[in-house]
Amino acid sequence: MANIALVTETLSHAAYTNTKTMLEGLGHTVTGYTSAAAVAATLATFDLIAVVRAADNATYADVVVAAFNMGVPVISGGNGAVPNGTNYVTSVPTRARLVANMTNLDGQTQMNALQADPIFTAAGITAPGNFTVYTSYSFSDSTLTTTNIATGATSLTERTTAAGEKTAIIALGGSNNLSNNPFPANIAFVGFFYGATGYSAQGTNFIREVINTLLSSGYLLSGTVRDSSNNPLARKVRAYLRSSGSLITEKTSNASTGAFEMKVYQNEPFTLVCLDADGGTKNALVKDRVIPVAL
Repeated sequence: MANIALVTETLSHAAYTNTKTMLEGLGHTVTGYTSAAAVAATLATFDLIAVVRAADNATYADVVVAAFNMGVPVISGGNGAVPNGTNYVTSVPTRARLVANMTNLDGQTQMNALQADPIFTAAGITAPGNFTVYTSYSFSDSTLTTTNIATGATSLTERTTAAGEKTAIIALGGSNNLSNNPFPANIAFVGFFYGATGYSAQGTNFIREVINTLLSSGYLLSGTVRDSSNNPLARKVRAYLRSSGSLITEKTSNASTGAFEMKVYQNEPFTLVCLDADGGTKNALVKDRVIPVAL
């Protein structure tokens, strides 16, 4: 099971407490952070970042995106306290370039699945068809006002009708975002990832399968950092895609062992750059044509 950082506007809201209970019921270990208190370097130590009813603030969203850019998968709903009908670009999915913009639509009801999908099948949902996501009725979280989503993303449910809480969009790391750059990790937007009234069995099963998808697949880059006397060091290691020069992810090696691991989603050569400590005087060490191994 995964070690999950759950980021939210306030730790006392039912959207947070119900979502935490739901995730723990799936066997995950969950640690809560308010949007204002979250730190990218801390979030980057988790297996998965979950964002539920986050503060409507681009700066706070960018902290999550910074950890996402270090290779940590993300599942997110929309922001909290967004007035009905408001179009906004301050959410994690928009800042990560998964979607162009979002709007809050209160008072929506059921939505039909667009087509059959393995995630629906694994969750016990027959598609096309309706499925209930909350234990009792709640307003929808947020949905999209545009068909402009990342070219590498898959839309699992209908997103052109008014009932937005069933919207689900998933993109795997390595596929292109709206800026035509590769996503550094798997990412999902799920409109009903809110749960203020509690999640239904179907809603819980769906979230379970989305998380399984986010945590699966990919490749591994690993190694150790040591000094000239073979002592382990804590140093920043950056992985660049050799074909494009794009920075894909960054990790800091373990101070006790010198070990580092990076999950990537491109099965092609990388260039790894190990940097000296801030304030140090040594040149970076470079390992070129490093081939990741399949997970």
